[in-house]
Amino acid sequence: MVKTAQLSRRCRPPRGKSWAVFTKTWDPHTLAERDGRWMRHHRVNGEYTLAGTFTLEAAAAAAATLCPDLVVTGFRGLVCRTSITIRLAGPPRTVAVEARVTSRRRDGVEVAVRMTAHRIGKNGKVLRFNDLLCETTVVLADRHPVLDGPPDFSSHDPEPDFAMPVYSPDPPISLTGPFAGTSDYARGPDGNSARFGLDHAAWAPALAGMTVPAILLDAMVHLLLLPPRGDHPPLVGPMAGLDEVELGGPGNDCQLSAEHPAIRLHCDFATGDLTAVTGHGKVLARITGVTAHALDHSGELVRPRARVPQSPLS
Repeated sequence: MVKTAQLSRRCRPPRGKSWAVFTKTWDPHTLAERDGRWMRHHRVNGEYTLAGTFTLEAAAAAAATLCPDLVVTGFRGLVCRTSITIRLAGPPRTVAVEARVTSRRRDGVEVAVRMTAHRIGKNGKVLRFNDLLCETTVVLADRHPVLDGPPDFSSHDPEPDFAMPVYSPDPPISLTGPFAGTSDYARGPDGNSARFGLDHAAWAPALAGMTVPAILLDAMVHLLLLPPRGDHPPLVGPMAGLDEVELGGPGNDCQLSAEHPAIRLHCDFATGDLTAVTGHGKVLARITGVTAHALDHSGELVRPRARVPQSPLS
């Protein structure tokens, strides 16, 4: 979501090591020359909406500030309760990012992160103070893990006629530009795959200072919209949560795209696990347990792979 330097510290932890609150403000009047450069490519119902994986960027930046000697190796239990939208005709939107160290072990640290904001109505009045937007646990260690690769997908058949349903200017979910980054689809009985691409030179001025590859992680989730052959893409709304995200090394979207011209994304139909692998076989990231909000605003959660409604958010 933001560069670490763009997170403003609101409360300094007593000992500088265990707790802090940061803030991030989007002003519609200055959005066009700042984050609006990429946010305009991610819209829900026509409004600029922060991609769910970009909340991981904010969480990683906050946790890394508390634990500067460690690296962010992943996340657990991401829950996105409501989308973060910016109305171009509305007031500035400020989000608070609270980070608290909850566990210290010999092999690493865990930091719980919560993001809150005042819920503002279209008339500009506050409907709810400190509304919980999302929360996750950031995992940090002294080194990144070596992640296992996906099953062999080399025998899968190309799917030249498949069009990713959200790569369109039409609502409810409209992804363009850097967020429409998958292509060259293939599918077999046990899974699917796609190529990930990002024009890192063009997007470096806006994205180079990020901590984690949020656009890559967002693209991995898109593979759940390419179902087993003979099935239909699941009808789901914005992402609601991720059980676990593991990072196989350092680097943000621009760095990884520059270092690895060939990145292939994979989805295992049996487990729903998602992986991103370089042309040399290095696993950059793995995601398990994706949930999405239902399109009917019922509060139900949907597992896109199985298309089975889950329990509502509490």
